Amino acid sequence: MVISGVTVLISNPHHPEYPSHFGLVQSFNENKWFFGPFIILTGVLLIWSSLRKKAKHYLGEVFMCPVCLNPIMGIDAANLKCPTCGRDLEPLKGFYDRHPELKEDD
Repeated sequence: MVISGVTVLISNPHHPEYPSHFGLVQSFNENKWFFGPFIILTGVLLIWSSLRKKAKHYLGEVFMCPVCLNPIMGIDAANLKCPTCGRDLEPLKGFYDRHPELKEDD
Protein backbone atom coordinates (compact mmCIF):
# COMPACT_ATOMS: atom_id res chain seq x y z
CA MET A 1 0.00 0.00 0.00
CA VAL A 2 2.86 2.35 0.71
CA ILE A 3 4.25 1.82 -2.79
CA SER A 4 0.77 2.32 -4.27
CA GLY A 5 0.43 5.63 -2.45
CA VAL A 6 3.82 6.80 -3.71
CA THR A 7 2.81 5.76 -7.22
CA VAL A 8 -0.34 7.87 -6.96
CA LEU A 9 1.71 10.87 -5.82
CA ILE A 10 4.32 10.64 -8.57
CA SER A 11 1.93 9.74 -11.39
CA ASN A 12 2.54 11.61 -14.62
CA PRO A 13 0.20 14.63 -14.78
CA HIS A 14 0.49 14.78 -18.58
CA HIS A 15 -1.32 11.45 -18.96
CA PRO A 16 -4.44 11.79 -16.78
CA GLU A 17 -5.92 8.42 -17.70
CA TYR A 18 -4.26 5.09 -17.10
CA PRO A 19 -6.34 2.29 -18.66
CA SER A 20 -6.01 -1.06 -16.98
CA HIS A 21 -6.05 -4.51 -18.50
CA PHE A 22 -9.85 -4.66 -18.22
CA GLY A 23 -10.41 -1.25 -19.80
CA LEU A 24 -11.09 0.56 -16.51
CA VAL A 25 -9.75 4.08 -16.19
CA GLN A 26 -7.95 5.27 -13.06
CA SER A 27 -7.28 8.95 -12.63
CA PHE A 28 -5.96 10.43 -9.37
CA ASN A 29 -4.67 13.71 -10.80
CA GLU A 30 -7.28 15.95 -9.21
CA ASN A 31 -7.22 14.22 -5.84
CA LYS A 32 -3.76 12.70 -5.72
CA TRP A 33 -2.69 14.87 -2.76
CA PHE A 34 -5.55 13.39 -0.77
CA PHE A 35 -5.45 9.77 -1.94
CA GLY A 36 -1.64 9.39 -2.05
CA PRO A 37 -0.92 10.27 1.61
CA PHE A 38 -4.08 8.41 2.71
CA ILE A 39 -2.94 5.20 1.01
CA ILE A 40 0.61 5.63 2.36
CA LEU A 41 -0.68 6.23 5.91
CA THR A 42 -2.97 3.22 5.70
CA GLY A 43 -0.06 1.03 4.58
CA VAL A 44 2.21 2.32 7.34
CA LEU A 45 -0.50 1.71 9.96
CA LEU A 46 -1.06 -1.84 8.73
CA ILE A 47 2.66 -2.59 8.85
CA TRP A 48 2.98 -1.02 12.31
CA SER A 49 -0.02 -2.90 13.74
CA SER A 50 1.23 -6.24 12.43
CA LEU A 51 4.71 -5.70 13.88
CA ARG A 52 3.57 -4.63 17.33
CA LYS A 53 1.47 -7.73 18.00
CA LYS A 54 3.41 -10.20 20.08
CA ALA A 55 2.92 -13.92 19.90
CA LYS A 56 1.18 -15.33 22.92
CA HIS A 57 3.67 -17.64 24.58
CA TYR A 58 1.03 -19.85 26.19
CA LEU A 59 -0.72 -21.08 23.02
CA GLY A 60 1.19 -24.37 22.85
CA GLU A 61 1.06 -25.15 26.56
CA VAL A 62 -1.44 -27.33 28.42
CA PHE A 63 -3.35 -25.84 31.35
CA MET A 64 -5.51 -27.35 34.06
CA CYS A 65 -8.63 -25.97 35.69
CA PRO A 66 -8.31 -26.37 39.50
CA VAL A 67 -12.11 -26.67 39.85
CA CYS A 68 -13.18 -28.84 36.88
CA LEU A 69 -9.84 -30.68 36.61
CA ASN A 70 -10.09 -30.48 32.83
CA PRO A 71 -6.84 -30.24 30.85
CA ILE A 72 -7.13 -27.48 28.26
CA MET A 73 -4.77 -26.42 25.49
CA GLY A 74 -3.71 -22.78 25.70
CA ILE A 75 -4.96 -22.14 22.18
CA ASP A 76 -8.46 -23.20 23.26
CA ALA A 77 -8.54 -21.01 26.36
CA ALA A 78 -9.54 -17.39 25.89
CA ASN A 79 -7.59 -15.17 28.31
CA LEU A 80 -6.52 -18.29 30.24
CA LYS A 81 -10.03 -18.84 31.63
CA CYS A 82 -11.73 -22.21 31.84
CA PRO A 83 -14.40 -22.50 29.12
CA THR A 84 -16.58 -24.59 31.46
CA CYS A 85 -16.56 -22.67 34.73
CA GLY A 86 -14.72 -19.42 33.90
CA ARG A 87 -12.03 -19.82 36.57
CA ASP A 88 -8.35 -19.01 36.02
CA LEU A 89 -6.30 -21.83 34.51
CA GLU A 90 -2.97 -23.01 35.87
CA PRO A 91 -0.09 -24.55 33.90
CA LEU A 92 -0.22 -28.36 33.91
CA LYS A 93 3.49 -28.52 34.67
CA GLY A 94 3.74 -28.65 38.45
CA PHE A 95 -0.06 -28.54 38.92
CA TYR A 96 -0.18 -31.57 41.23
CA ASP A 97 2.83 -30.29 43.17
CA ARG A 98 0.84 -27.15 43.92
CA HIS A 99 -2.38 -29.11 44.60
CA PRO A 100 -1.40 -32.46 46.17
CA GLU A 101 -4.95 -32.92 47.52
CA LEU A 102 -6.25 -33.29 43.94
CA LYS A 103 -3.81 -36.06 43.09
CA GLU A 104 -5.46 -39.48 42.78
CA ASP A 105 -3.51 -42.40 44.20
CA ASP A 106 -3.41 -45.52 42.02
